[in-house]
Amino acid sequence: VNSAFKNAPVFVKQNNGVLNITHSYSTAISNGFVGTNSGEVYISDSYNTGVIRSGASMIGTNYKKAIIDNVYNSGSVQNGAGIISSNLGTAIISNSYNTGSISVKSYRETSTGGLVGDSDGNTTIINCFNTASISGYDNIGGLVGSHWDDTLTIINSYNTGLVNDTSSKQNYGIVGVTGSRS
Repeated sequence: VNSAFKNAPVFVKQNNGVLNITHSYSTAISNGFVGTNSGEVYISDSYNTGVIRSGASMIGTNYKKAIIDNVYNSGSVQNGAGIISSNLGTAIISNSYNTGSISVKSYRETSTGGLVGDSDGNTTIINCFNTASISGYDNIGGLVGSHWDDTLTIINSYNTGLVNDTSSKQNYGIVGVTGSRS
């Protein structure tokens, strides 16, 4: 799929199959490219400059497999994360970045990060960065807000943005919290 969307709430609300998005962009006030992924999604050479109201610029929730390469978000995020809001499957993000400020305004949204908000799956981040400011209530990280149980791998990636956890006034440069939910 090659496309641009300017007034859509989300590019694909629910993906259950195999979806390839390349050379696409959004300038819309939206909820990102893919709302929920229960299949396989491949996003490359794409970007978002519009405001994200909830979710993330590329994927709201990933349940299965997401491969993201050479994408960026420069739009502000109002409840979510820069690239993937929640990863519950396998996600690989490479050569990508976020420069859009992230602000979580609800106590119910407790994990946010420059790239990934909450990770309960296998998440790999390679050659990525965040330069935007991030503020929220709990589990706030420059790259990943929270990571639980499975594997988190971060290679050659960094954060230079201010990270502000407004509930405890603590800053977490790369990962907000990691551990086991068990």
